[in-house]
Amino acid sequence: MVSELIKYGRFTTDSRLIYGNYGNLSARDEETIYTTKSGVILNGLSIDDFVHLADKISNNASSDSPIHLEIYKKYSCNAILHMHGDYTVLLSLNGKEIRPLDFVGKMFLERVPIVEGQFGTATLNN
Repeated sequence: MVSELIKYGRFTTDSRLIYGNYGNLSARDEETIYTTKSGVILNGLSIDDFVHLADKISNNASSDSPIHLEIYKKYSCNAILHMHGDYTVLLSLNGKEIRPLDFVGKMFLERVPIVEGQFGTATLNN
């Protein structure tokens, strides 16, 4: 599981989807959740860059780990790639929402809301 996260973390930076540490990753199986530590560089990930999450957050886990735990509680997904790509950040600056203009984008997402709040807070996690 962690080896797959390492592979995709490197892919996101090698493909220039993001730079350095502009995102975090997590994955779960039936009883285990692993997430990246805070501030790790995704194209240089190793097994030491991950922490095991239970119902509480480890001190050195990504500050977005509470959001990941909430997503796992609500949805049946088994992995989360949370990225802050340059273009998505730029598009979010309008403070409203991102609406795909192309046909393929519209097939997958009608709109992406822009949320306000401090990361790692209970308000934003919900």
